[in-house]
Amino acid sequence: MYNTLEHQIHMARQMVTDHSRIVCLLGVGMRIESGIPNPEGNDIVYYMEEEYGYAPEEIFAASYFYTRPGSFYKAYKDVYLGRDYEPSAAYYRLADLEKQGKLSGCVTQAEYSLAKKAGVWNVVELHGSIYENWCPKCKRRYTKEYLRDQKGTPLCEECKMTIRPGIVLRGEQVRNDYITNAANMISNADMMMVLGTNMNDGLVVWAMNYFRGNCVLEISKNSHFSDNRASLAINAPVVEVLPQIT
Repeated sequence: MYNTLEHQIHMARQMVTDHSRIVCLLGVGMRIESGIPNPEGNDIVYYMEEEYGYAPEEIFAASYFYTRPGSFYKAYKDVYLGRDYEPSAAYYRLADLEKQGKLSGCVTQAEYSLAKKAGVWNVVELHGSIYENWCPKCKRRYTKEYLRDQKGTPLCEECKMTIRPGIVLRGEQVRNDYITNAANMISNADMMMVLGTNMNDGLVVWAMNYFRGNCVLEISKNSHFSDNRASLAINAPVVEVLPQIT
Protein backbone atom coordinates (compact mmCIF):
# COMPACT_ATOMS: atom_id res chain seq x y z
CA MET A 1 0.00 0.00 0.00
CA TYR A 2 2.81 2.40 0.91
CA ASN A 3 4.37 2.12 -2.53
CA THR A 4 1.30 3.06 -4.50
CA LEU A 5 1.36 6.37 -6.30
CA GLU A 6 -1.88 7.39 -4.60
CA HIS A 7 -0.40 6.89 -1.15
CA GLN A 8 2.83 8.67 -2.09
CA ILE A 9 0.85 11.67 -3.32
CA HIS A 10 -1.07 11.70 -0.03
CA MET A 11 2.21 11.70 1.92
CA ALA A 12 3.67 14.43 -0.27
CA ARG A 13 0.56 16.58 0.16
CA GLN A 14 0.91 16.28 3.93
CA MET A 15 4.58 17.29 3.71
CA VAL A 16 3.64 20.47 1.87
CA THR A 17 0.90 21.20 4.39
CA ASP A 18 3.28 20.78 7.33
CA HIS A 19 5.99 23.12 6.02
CA SER A 20 6.08 26.83 5.29
CA ARG A 21 9.55 27.57 3.94
CA ILE A 22 9.86 25.30 0.92
CA VAL A 23 12.71 25.61 -1.55
CA CYS A 24 12.62 23.88 -4.94
CA LEU A 25 15.55 22.65 -6.98
CA LEU A 26 14.51 22.47 -10.63
CA GLY A 27 16.24 19.77 -12.67
CA VAL A 28 16.52 19.01 -16.35
CA GLY A 29 13.34 16.91 -16.26
CA MET A 30 11.30 20.06 -15.68
CA ARG A 31 12.53 21.68 -18.89
CA ILE A 32 12.07 18.46 -20.85
CA GLU A 33 8.42 18.37 -19.74
CA SER A 34 8.09 21.87 -21.22
CA GLY A 35 9.33 20.61 -24.58
CA ILE A 36 12.96 21.74 -24.34
CA PRO A 37 15.42 19.06 -25.46
CA ASN A 38 17.87 17.61 -22.97
CA PRO A 39 21.04 19.71 -23.44
CA GLU A 40 23.19 16.64 -22.83
CA GLY A 41 21.02 14.21 -24.77
CA ASN A 42 22.41 12.17 -27.64
CA ASP A 43 20.11 13.86 -30.16
CA ILE A 44 21.48 17.33 -29.40
CA VAL A 45 25.09 16.17 -29.37
CA TYR A 46 24.68 14.36 -32.69
CA TYR A 47 22.87 17.31 -34.29
CA MET A 48 25.52 19.81 -33.20
CA GLU A 49 28.38 17.69 -34.44
CA GLU A 50 26.66 17.06 -37.78
CA GLU A 51 25.55 20.65 -38.30
CA TYR A 52 28.46 22.60 -36.84
CA GLY A 53 31.32 20.14 -36.53
CA TYR A 54 31.67 20.55 -32.79
CA ALA A 55 30.05 19.19 -29.64
CA PRO A 56 27.84 21.56 -27.59
CA GLU A 57 30.40 21.89 -24.81
CA GLU A 58 32.94 23.11 -27.38
CA ILE A 59 30.74 25.64 -29.18
CA PHE A 60 29.05 27.02 -26.08
CA ALA A 61 32.37 27.68 -24.36
CA ALA A 62 33.73 31.10 -23.46
CA SER A 63 36.87 30.50 -25.52
CA TYR A 64 34.80 29.72 -28.63
CA PHE A 65 32.55 32.76 -28.12
CA TYR A 66 35.45 35.20 -27.80
CA THR A 67 37.46 33.80 -30.72
CA ARG A 68 34.66 32.88 -33.15
CA PRO A 69 31.59 35.00 -32.25
CA GLY A 70 30.01 34.59 -35.68
CA SER A 71 30.08 30.79 -35.57
CA PHE A 72 29.04 30.86 -31.94
CA TYR A 73 25.95 32.96 -32.61
CA LYS A 74 24.91 30.88 -35.57
CA ALA A 75 24.67 27.83 -33.31
CA TYR A 76 23.35 29.79 -30.31
CA LYS A 77 20.45 31.23 -32.28
CA ASP A 78 19.63 27.80 -33.63
CA VAL A 79 19.77 25.84 -30.37
CA TYR A 80 18.81 28.41 -27.72
CA LEU A 81 16.80 31.08 -29.50
CA GLY A 82 15.12 29.19 -32.33
CA ARG A 83 11.89 28.47 -30.47
CA ASP A 84 9.80 30.08 -27.76
CA TYR A 85 9.06 27.60 -24.98
CA GLU A 86 6.23 27.95 -22.49
CA PRO A 87 6.25 26.68 -18.90
CA SER A 88 4.50 23.42 -18.13
CA ALA A 89 1.64 23.33 -15.63
CA ALA A 90 4.13 22.37 -12.92
CA TYR A 91 5.77 25.79 -13.04
CA TYR A 92 2.42 27.52 -12.57
CA ARG A 93 1.75 25.38 -9.50
CA LEU A 94 5.03 26.62 -8.05
CA ALA A 95 3.84 30.19 -8.65
CA ASP A 96 0.62 29.37 -6.80
CA LEU A 97 2.62 27.89 -3.94
CA GLU A 98 4.68 31.07 -3.71
CA LYS A 99 1.52 33.21 -3.62
CA GLN A 100 0.28 31.08 -0.74
CA GLY A 101 3.40 32.05 1.19
CA LYS A 102 4.75 28.50 1.36
CA LEU A 103 7.42 28.61 -1.36
CA SER A 104 10.57 30.54 -0.44
CA GLY A 105 11.92 30.27 -3.96
CA CYS A 106 13.49 28.12 -6.67
CA VAL A 107 17.04 27.36 -7.72
CA THR A 108 17.75 26.24 -11.27
CA GLN A 109 20.59 25.76 -13.73
CA ALA A 110 18.30 26.06 -16.76
CA GLU A 111 18.65 29.19 -18.89
CA TYR A 112 15.10 29.58 -20.20
CA SER A 113 13.51 31.44 -17.26
CA LEU A 114 10.47 29.15 -17.29
CA ALA A 115 9.75 29.61 -13.58
CA LYS A 116 9.80 33.40 -13.96
CA LYS A 117 7.56 33.21 -17.03
CA ALA A 118 5.07 31.24 -14.95
CA GLY A 119 5.04 33.94 -12.29
CA VAL A 120 7.49 32.70 -9.68
CA TRP A 121 9.12 35.80 -8.24
CA ASN A 122 12.09 34.47 -6.28
CA VAL A 123 14.23 32.42 -8.67
CA VAL A 124 18.00 32.02 -8.62
CA GLU A 125 19.14 31.19 -12.16
CA LEU A 126 22.66 29.95 -11.50
CA HIS A 127 23.55 29.63 -15.18
CA GLY A 128 21.93 32.88 -16.27
CA SER A 129 19.11 33.45 -18.73
CA ILE A 130 18.70 33.78 -22.47
CA TYR A 131 16.58 36.86 -21.73
CA GLU A 132 19.33 38.86 -19.99
CA ASN A 133 21.90 39.99 -22.57
CA TRP A 134 24.16 43.01 -22.50
CA CYS A 135 26.89 45.03 -24.15
CA PRO A 136 30.21 44.37 -22.38
CA LYS A 137 31.26 48.01 -22.89
CA CYS A 138 28.25 50.25 -22.16
CA LYS A 139 26.17 47.59 -20.30
CA ARG A 140 23.08 48.31 -22.39
CA ARG A 141 20.59 45.45 -22.12
CA TYR A 142 19.22 43.51 -25.06
CA THR A 143 16.31 41.12 -25.37
CA LYS A 144 16.36 37.57 -26.63
CA GLU A 145 14.34 38.71 -29.64
CA TYR A 146 16.93 41.34 -30.56
CA LEU A 147 19.69 38.74 -30.62
CA ARG A 148 17.57 36.29 -32.57
CA ASP A 149 16.49 38.78 -35.24
CA GLN A 150 19.91 40.27 -35.99
CA LYS A 151 21.65 39.01 -39.10
CA GLY A 152 25.02 37.55 -38.25
CA THR A 153 26.66 38.54 -34.98
CA PRO A 154 24.42 40.76 -32.79
CA LEU A 155 26.14 44.07 -32.11
CA CYS A 156 25.39 46.83 -29.62
CA GLU A 157 23.54 49.69 -31.30
CA GLU A 158 25.70 52.20 -29.43
CA CYS A 159 29.17 50.64 -29.21
CA LYS A 160 29.09 48.13 -32.09
CA MET A 161 30.54 45.60 -29.68
CA THR A 162 29.50 41.94 -29.81
CA ILE A 163 26.61 41.50 -27.39
CA ARG A 164 27.29 39.16 -24.52
CA PRO A 165 24.69 36.34 -24.18
CA GLY A 166 23.17 36.06 -20.73
CA ILE A 167 24.04 32.43 -20.06
CA VAL A 168 27.08 31.05 -18.27
CA LEU A 169 29.39 29.63 -20.92
CA ARG A 170 31.61 26.59 -20.46
CA GLY A 171 34.78 27.56 -18.65
CA GLU A 172 33.15 30.43 -16.76
CA GLN A 173 32.35 30.65 -13.07
CA VAL A 174 28.88 31.08 -11.64
CA ARG A 175 28.45 34.53 -10.12
CA ASN A 176 29.25 34.63 -6.41
CA ASP A 177 26.11 36.59 -5.56
CA TYR A 178 23.96 33.93 -7.25
CA ILE A 179 25.66 31.21 -5.22
CA THR A 180 25.22 33.21 -2.02
CA ASN A 181 21.54 33.89 -2.69
CA ALA A 182 20.88 30.22 -3.43
CA ALA A 183 22.78 29.03 -0.35
CA ASN A 184 20.89 31.46 1.90
CA MET A 185 17.54 30.41 0.47
CA ILE A 186 18.36 26.73 0.99
CA SER A 187 19.74 27.14 4.51
CA ASN A 188 16.58 28.97 5.63
CA ALA A 189 14.21 26.35 4.19
CA ASP A 190 12.40 23.75 6.28
CA MET A 191 11.58 21.56 3.25
CA MET A 192 13.26 20.91 -0.07
CA MET A 193 11.59 19.69 -3.23
CA VAL A 194 13.85 18.12 -5.84
CA LEU A 195 11.93 18.29 -9.10
CA GLY A 196 12.90 16.68 -12.38
CA THR A 197 16.19 15.22 -11.20
CA ASN A 198 17.61 12.91 -8.53
CA MET A 199 19.51 13.15 -5.28
CA ASN A 200 22.80 12.42 -7.04
CA ASP A 201 22.54 15.49 -9.29
CA GLY A 202 25.43 17.91 -8.74
CA LEU A 203 23.09 20.79 -7.84
CA VAL A 204 21.28 18.66 -5.26
CA VAL A 205 24.50 17.33 -3.72
CA TRP A 206 25.73 20.92 -3.39
CA ALA A 207 22.43 22.10 -1.91
CA MET A 208 22.41 19.39 0.73
CA ASN A 209 25.52 20.97 2.24
CA TYR A 210 23.38 23.98 3.17
CA PHE A 211 19.98 22.45 3.85
CA ARG A 212 19.17 22.29 7.56
CA GLY A 213 15.67 20.86 7.35
CA ASN A 214 14.69 17.22 7.62
CA CYS A 215 12.20 16.84 4.76
CA VAL A 216 13.25 16.24 1.16
CA LEU A 217 10.67 15.37 -1.47
CA GLU A 218 11.94 14.13 -4.82
CA ILE A 219 9.68 13.95 -7.86
CA SER A 220 11.33 12.57 -10.98
CA LYS A 221 10.08 10.45 -13.84
CA ASN A 222 12.95 8.00 -13.63
CA SER A 223 14.03 6.01 -10.59
CA HIS A 224 17.63 6.29 -9.41
CA PHE A 225 19.82 4.49 -6.91
CA SER A 226 19.99 7.70 -4.85
CA ASP A 227 16.22 7.89 -4.33
CA ASN A 228 16.57 6.53 -0.79
CA ARG A 229 18.41 9.71 0.25
CA ALA A 230 15.13 11.60 -0.01
CA SER A 231 12.44 11.47 2.66
CA LEU A 232 10.08 10.46 -0.14
CA ALA A 233 10.80 9.82 -3.82
CA ILE A 234 7.96 9.72 -6.33
CA ASN A 235 8.91 8.31 -9.71
CA ALA A 236 6.43 10.01 -12.01
CA PRO A 237 6.35 13.12 -14.22
CA VAL A 238 6.49 16.34 -12.19
CA VAL A 239 3.76 17.87 -14.35
CA GLU A 240 1.39 15.09 -13.28
CA VAL A 241 2.28 14.91 -9.58
CA LEU A 242 2.85 18.51 -8.50
CA PRO A 243 -0.69 19.75 -9.21
CA GLN A 244 -2.00 17.00 -6.94
CA ILE A 245 0.06 17.94 -3.91
CA THR A 246 0.06 21.74 -3.92
